Amino acid sequence: MKHIILIVSLLMGVTLGVQAQPKALFDKTTHEFGTILWKNPVTATFKITNKGDKPLVISNVTTSCGCTVADWTKEPIAPGKTGIVSSTFDAKAIGRFQKSVGIYCNASNKPIYLAIRGEVTADPKNYTFTHPFQIGAIRLNKEEIEFEDANKGDKPTMELLVANTSDRLYTPVLMHLPPYLSAVAIPEKLGRGRTGKIKITLDTEKLPKLGLTTASVYLSRFLGDKVGEENEIPVSAVLLPDFSHISQQERLNPPAIHLSAEELQMGELESDEKKAHTIIIKNVGKSNLEIRDLQVFNSALGVQLKKRVLKPGASTKLKITAFGQNLKKVKGTPRVLMITNDPNNPKIIIKVKVTSKKIAMEHPENSEEYKGLTVNKGIEQPSIVNPYLKLRKKPRRREFSVGEYVEGIVKGDVTVLSQAVTLVESVKPEHQAIAQEVIEKCLPYSGNSMRIGISGVPGAGKSTSIDVFGLHVLEKGGKLAVLAIDPSSERSKGSILGDKTRMEKLSVHPKSFIRPSPSAGSLGGVARKTRETIILCEAAGFDKIFVETVGVGQSETAVHSMVDFFLLIQLAGTGDELQGIKRGIMEMADGIVINKADGSNIEKAKLAASHFRNALHLFPAPDSGWSPKVMTYSGFYGIGIKEIWDMIYEYFAFVKANGYFEYRRNEQAKYWMYESINEHLRDSFYNNEKIISMLAAKEEEVLNGKLTSFVADQKVIGCLFLNLEIRFPTTTGNNKNADLMNNYNLRFLCTCGG
Repeated sequence: MKHIILIVSLLMGVTLGVQAQPKALFDKTTHEFGTILWKNPVTATFKITNKGDKPLVISNVTTSCGCTVADWTKEPIAPGKTGIVSSTFDAKAIGRFQKSVGIYCNASNKPIYLAIRGEVTADPKNYTFTHPFQIGAIRLNKEEIEFEDANKGDKPTMELLVANTSDRLYTPVLMHLPPYLSAVAIPEKLGRGRTGKIKITLDTEKLPKLGLTTASVYLSRFLGDKVGEENEIPVSAVLLPDFSHISQQERLNPPAIHLSAEELQMGELESDEKKAHTIIIKNVGKSNLEIRDLQVFNSALGVQLKKRVLKPGASTKLKITAFGQNLKKVKGTPRVLMITNDPNNPKIIIKVKVTSKKIAMEHPENSEEYKGLTVNKGIEQPSIVNPYLKLRKKPRRREFSVGEYVEGIVKGDVTVLSQAVTLVESVKPEHQAIAQEVIEKCLPYSGNSMRIGISGVPGAGKSTSIDVFGLHVLEKGGKLAVLAIDPSSERSKGSILGDKTRMEKLSVHPKSFIRPSPSAGSLGGVARKTRETIILCEAAGFDKIFVETVGVGQSETAVHSMVDFFLLIQLAGTGDELQGIKRGIMEMADGIVINKADGSNIEKAKLAASHFRNALHLFPAPDSGWSPKVMTYSGFYGIGIKEIWDMIYEYFAFVKANGYFEYRRNEQAKYWMYESINEHLRDSFYNNEKIISMLAAKEEEVLNGKLTSFVADQKVIGCLFLNLEIRFPTTTGNNKNADLMNNYNLRFLCTCGG
């Protein structure tokens, strides 16, 4: 009999052992992120519940690649309790993604797999999905900041994602921070179309009280912004009571709160309407229940509580009132917070679903009662331009002397420098005379810079690349001047001078100077006066000069004659080796870079780089002895910038060591002497009164068929050289400007009649 009892006991123990097992139940097995932005990490959280009767232990969690990092609840999960498994994806690769997360636990002999999916996009223009809330031109991922379930001594952090959709550089700043909050923007400045975050830290030691603490912070939309309802962000923090010091007796006989409802449906309210609901609160525990704090998250709700202390079995009424007039004024979700001494339910949130009723505007002309109503046309919109503006006297611009120009330039005054460049670009003879003297006096201060020419086809990303190139070189110190040449219209002769708008970061840098100039009909992709402008910039202390050309194609070689290094920016798909070996701009380049090597275009860029390398092998070796290199990069994403500039610095070290740098500078000076002669001859010829009248007569003879174009040319030119006089400078009289003009003007006396 004893043996039978023993066997039965053993069988029962085995059965109980088989039955006592943990069981893992996930709230979901797949998380769909949708569309997320490039380099903006996202986290998926999976809730796991132990449905078994034995503690659930997660021993390890693995991910399918290094781009995903997992975290999980390390403590055993008791039966009926929940834990979490989170997976953070770094979003560094553009395109669709699907990653797996493997959970190793004692609830299964094999891993339990979860999945995360989505698509990473680099489009900086549409943030409605990732940043649904808007304050001015700034978009946010949330409209309120909540710190939930904080304990004394904790320093939890929250991240507020920010997207700049304005057309200017933006500095994220949270204003009116209370003492218990601190915030830091990462990065400190956001360019147009860029994203960042504000990291907000809560210091619970500085919270004024237990339970709910609310405040409002304000996000600056621009420099010098003020606070108001438009840029308000509500902040709430809940500090929980500490139950670590209660006695064993209190633990065994705790109070227990029970509510008749934890969510209220109040629907829509008019602006002058209010609505109230009552909730019954009962103590179903073994000791007194204390409602230590009762608060609302915003002014849209009001609360009334009859009793704060309830004995076991006692109950009380909580009246919650919603006010329609305050619903439009507040941000955030209407909620009520209750802090109790119930160790199992110290915090209770009562949600109140109520919204402000939208009132449609009534127009009497749309009413059936007034079918024959005629709506008169409104008044014409007045002009936005003040009609009296033309009557105002414009302040006369101060004119500097030659000495004042030189002094301001040498001191690094960019205002004086800008005016001097305008003087250089002027076509007025009196301006040219002053400009040439300023250039002459600035010449001893010039020549100490790195002159970089940047060219490429239109749309290659020259301006965008200069923005990131400039920031990179300025990290090492010094000053940078960018001379951006904009094409002039052959019809209107005007230029929009808009390249500066693409250099959003560089344009606000204190050590940079960006000067757009029109090409004004000059061939070769540069302006006529770019060479002179370089001298002025060098005299102003700019040790790095960028010359961005128009981008006209393979004949754009004039920039090579005024810079030390010629960088050619190309795109993938612009041709094969045959296109690359065509003479012109290709054989002038000291370095070739393939832009937009990102995303799905990386392989195309690498192929284009290979084509250009093959083409360069067919060119004769340059006089410098330098072998031009071909590299790939992405100006938009800032990939490969350092490598390009390492190559440029290597070039300068190479040509300075073999003496080619000084030789090249001398050759450029000689070249531009002859170019200046040609320009002055041309201008003096066409501005001479006798030549102008003679040209008109010969033009009429050509049009009437009395003279051929070639014979007319010979007669005019022959007359020119037969009667040429050069007037040398004199300093007679009191008109200094006239004397200066004589320095640089040629005077033609043409007396022949035919």
